[in-house]
This record gives sequence, structure tokens and C-alpha cells, in this order.
Amino acid sequence: MVDENTVLMLLSSVIAFLFFIILFYKYMIRRDSKFLYWSIGLLFMFFAYLINFFSLIYSWNNLLFDSYYFFAMANVGFLGLGSVSLINKNKITMLLLTYNIIMSLIFLFAILFSKTNPNLVLKGNFNAFPAYVSLLGALITVPGAIFLIFISLYSAVKLKNNRNALLYNSLIALGAIIFSADGSLTLSGNVTFYYTFLFLGLVLMFTGFLNSISFNSKIEVNVARDLS
Repeated sequence: MVDENTVLMLLSSVIAFLFFIILFYKYMIRRDSKFLYWSIGLLFMFFAYLINFFSLIYSWNNLLFDSYYFFAMANVGFLGLGSVSLINKNKITMLLLTYNIIMSLIFLFAILFSKTNPNLVLKGNFNAFPAYVSLLGALITVPGAIFLIFISLYSAVKLKNNRNALLYNSLIALGAIIFSADGSLTLSGNVTFYYTFLFLGLVLMFTGFLNSISFNSKIEVNVARDLS
């Protein structure tokens, strides 16, 4: 019998994939780098959730666990990079992109060549990895989460006179905060509400991003109409 967590993980996978398709389509149409970076982050997120879904149906093994850990950590860095690209399109974005790529590769090699605790792997416990692997993961996720949260909050404050923009950016920030808190609890071994918070955070971010993109597109159409 399929339990509630399996259903939530499947729904999260579907939403992440739809999220990826929408943003990658935006990138193909507009060739705007922020949509590319967000798309990469969401594709990684989709892979992580899909792997987690299969682990709930079957069980964890080293291949699933290693793959999940990489994609679950690496996606945050690219989501944060997309937010930085939203307000900065020059050297800072390129430096952060280089940092993300280098740290992701180092993190991947650390995962592949480190020894894990097989008993903890079967439980899906991230403490199965040595402490230095977790530290490398944090060097990707912490900056990414900070950029994602604070730039969303900055955008909300900057556009506070527009209630729609304020709401949409607040939803993105709240979703990212829930993600970060959920990840921290998971790393500490507390997975009681992991799947519920993960689904909630994803829905909030998806709603905020989708409405924000639609809202910005309407503004651009109006500006173009005024200039014509």
C-alpha cells in the first residue's frame, strides 16, 4: 500500500518537472540567463525528488543515495545563482557561476570517493557520509539559500507598493525558508515532517515564481504598448 510520503514525493517530482519545463521554455524564448540557471536548479531538484520517490517504493542503495545527495544539494546553488542574475548580470554572476560549478564538481567527487556507513545509507540518513562531505554540501547550499531568500525579500520590499509583486516575492522567500529549515532538520536526523514541508515549500515557490513571471510579462507588454 502506498503511504502518504510516497504520494507527496511523487507530487513534488511532478511539480518540480513542470516548474523546470516552464522556466526552460522562458529561457528558450527570451535567452535570459536567470531562467537558464533556475531551470538547471529545478532539473536537479526533479532528479532528487524522483530518486527519493523510488527509494520509498523500493529501498535506498549506494547509487540512489549518492545521486540523491548530489542533486539535493547542488540544485540550491543554481536557484540562488538565478536570483543573483536577476539583479546582477556582470562579473558577480560569472564569479558565482564559476564557484557553483567548481564546488559542485568537488562535492560530486567527494561523494563518489568517500566511504559511507551502509546501515545509515539504508535509512537514507545523510550522516552516512563523512563530515567533510556534509561541509562541502553546505558550501553550496548555504550561499544559494541566502541569495534566494534575501533577493526575494529585497524584491518584495522594493516593490512593496505593488501588492501583487509583494505577495509573489514573499511566497518565493517563504518557500525557500521552509526548504532551508526542512533541509537543516533532515541533516540533524529529524525527518518527521520532511516530505510535508518539502511539498509545502515547493508549492509556495512554484506559485510565487509562476505568478511573478506572469505579472512581469504583463508589465512588459504594457510598456511595449505605451512605447509604440
